[in-house]
Amino acid sequence: MFTKLFRSLATIGLVAVASFSVAAQSVSDSYVISAKAGGINYIEGSVAKMSFGRAGQRIGRGESVEVGDRISTAADGRAEVLLNPGSFLRIGGNTAFEFKSTDLENVVIELDRGSAMVELLATRDFKATVVTPKGRIMLVETGIYRIDVAENGDAKLLVWDGLAEVGRSRIQVKKNRGVTIGATISPVEKFDRDDEKDALAVWSKDRGKLVARSTAKLKDKALRETLTNGFAAGRWGMRDAFGLWVYNRRLGYSCFLPFGYGWYSPYGYGFGHSIWWYNLPIIQYQQPTPNIYGTKRRANAAAMEQGAGGGTPPYVKLDNSIRQSQPIRSLYDPTTDRGGAGYTPAPIYIPPPPPPSETGAKTRP
Repeated sequence: MFTKLFRSLATIGLVAVASFSVAAQSVSDSYVISAKAGGINYIEGSVAKMSFGRAGQRIGRGESVEVGDRISTAADGRAEVLLNPGSFLRIGGNTAFEFKSTDLENVVIELDRGSAMVELLATRDFKATVVTPKGRIMLVETGIYRIDVAENGDAKLLVWDGLAEVGRSRIQVKKNRGVTIGATISPVEKFDRDDEKDALAVWSKDRGKLVARSTAKLKDKALRETLTNGFAAGRWGMRDAFGLWVYNRRLGYSCFLPFGYGWYSPYGYGFGHSIWWYNLPIIQYQQPTPNIYGTKRRANAAAMEQGAGGGTPPYVKLDNSIRQSQPIRSLYDPTTDRGGAGYTPAPIYIPPPPPPSETGAKTRP
């Protein structure tokens, strides 16, 4: 009798433990954290990838695009591709591109043909470059950009918002201005946005709205656990990007979790939450975690920049520019910010001074 009762209780205990383990795993597996460029976030129609000369194969959501991979769309195809966290490349039908670099500090896209919209978070230190058959375009400020490459290789750039620099002479193209890049670069001219709103432009803005608002739908407990585990494994830190890509398994795509407080997307849509919302251990907000994204110069950035009075995380630099420009704003929003009027975000991390010289540490003269 006693033996049967003991076995029954043991069985119930094992089932309970197993159920708890499955539940815990399902919570922690709800999200995947990344700070890398090159993920296929969303597709419509036929989209193919050709890697290093091999025959093209259809590609799906969540697949990665490495340097040298060529992505092409059929007439009915569209694709949304992740750039540095917070930035997107969206391409229309009959378009082909490949990455020349996925370095977060300067993502380089070679656009061979077709049409692309770029929704970009940027500073001078974190920008994007688009290489067309007849010229190079540097996107150096946060904004919305449209680039079309014709069959003869001529390219048209329209700056909906932001600032671009074109060609070797770095001709500046500002908001509501455009140029054509052919054998020569045409004079900068003003354009009317309403005349340029085709299906790709409308789709890009709709996707921008959907993805931005998805950030507010992230679950506190599940994401906090994922962030903490990811930090412990060295997968992210606050000194190498503007935020993180958070893949939501339920939605089937990634949204942007900003490091800055109260940010809006380049299209003007609020993210709702930032990483400060999740009340992580303070070390995760402050501790530098260099050289975790494969960038070339960040390995010793903290030590190298101290002597020059630098060491400011990229998101702080972006936040400073946000406060002075549109469409992104860094204002309090009582409908989304934690705690209402009484909530105060955690302080921005300020790097400590360099160690004494007798330790052997070196500073920039």
